[in-house]
Order: sequence, then structure tokens, then C-alpha cells
Amino acid sequence: MKKKICFIICPISTEGSDIRKRSDKLLKHIIEPVVSTFDYEIIRVDKVEHNESITQKILNYLETADLVISDITDHNPNCFYETGYRTALRKEIILIKDIAEKIPFDIVTIRTLDYDLNDLDAVEKIKSSLKETISNISTKKISDSTQHNGGENANLDRELLYKILNTLLNLDSKIDKFNADTISALADKLINNSRPKNENEVMLELFNGLIQNPEGLKTLASLGVFNSKK
Repeated sequence: MKKKICFIICPISTEGSDIRKRSDKLLKHIIEPVVSTFDYEIIRVDKVEHNESITQKILNYLETADLVISDITDHNPNCFYETGYRTALRKEIILIKDIAEKIPFDIVTIRTLDYDLNDLDAVEKIKSSLKETISNISTKKISDSTQHNGGENANLDRELLYKILNTLLNLDSKIDKFNADTISALADKLINNSRPKNENEVMLELFNGLIQNPEGLKTLASLGVFNSKK
């Protein structure tokens, strides 16, 4: 199974510079300890070997990464460009910044997590906030996926259920003894189930429901006799 990717946007600057040291500390002491618990592979472009254009590499990650964390400290133009690009794609992105930094007017309404690498309490606070934010994003993804797949699965199950019920209803008097509650319960279960079922599975569930009801079981037996005479 392909591992999820978390791409990091941050100022890089030259090796040994204060900016690089800050970004390295941020990655090591805040981002990595939190993000790794969600089983993401963390990518910062300066730490990846590649043969293609650095710009194209960044754009590829911005387009395909499951999550992006952007440090907008220093109002670095490259970081803002990458942040805007990811945002335009309407994909998951978390903004963070140094606590002393002011947020530009244009994005002041966007939630941004503050960090202070000189305050251990502040470090623990942003780690907790970052963990909660990623957890919420993960939960939303699962919920959206379930709703999407659930809708498709419900349609498939409704079609199978319709075939079964239509057959039963066409048996006229043979349905008199059938337990309506059993069909109703089965219908609810099928429609709310998140996994699609084939006809054999649906019939098995129907049988299991009937076998728990003596009257329903008698009806099932009589249906078999009826069908054998047709």
C-alpha cells in the first residue's frame, strides 16, 4: 500500500543560515513527532534527491500530496506562491507561523497555528493543536469517502433488494405469511451497509433473517414448493 505523503512548505535559505536552522528545528521538534504518528511520509523538497526541475518537483508534490503543512514565517514569496497554489487546488493545507509574526491582511481570516521554538510549553501546545487538526482532516476524509461510496453501494443494494421483493410480491397469496418486519429490517441493513453485496450475499442475509422467524421460515419453504411447480 502506497504511503501517504505530507509535503512541507517552508523557507529554506542556505545551509547554516538562521532561516535553515529554524526550519530544521521546526521539522525535527514539532512536525515530525506529530505527523509521523499518522503514518505519513514527510517530504521537504531540499531533502529529496531528484533529476527534474526543482519547480516542477514542488508543483508535483503540491498537486499530489495527501497533506501540506506551510510555514508562512518571514512572508517568503516562494512559500506564499506554493501555499496559494495548493489552496487553489482546494486540497488539505495547514498554515503555521512563528508566534512573533503578523499575518498578512489577505489571509488573516485563515486559521494559522503559532509556534515558539524558544518556549517548551508553546512547542507542546502547537504539537497538540497540529495533532488535532490532522486528526480532524483524516476524519473528514473518511467521512467524505464513506458518504460517496455509501451512496453508490446503497443504490446497488436497493436494486438487488427490489429484485427480491418484486419476486416475493409476485407470489400473491404465498406472501401472506411473510413477516413484513423481517423485510423492513433487511432493507434498512442493506441500504445502510457501506460495502456492496452481490445477489448471493443478499439472499443469504434474507435467509438468515427468515430462519430466525418460524413463520418466515415456513413461508420460505412454501415458496420453494410453489416455485418447483411453476
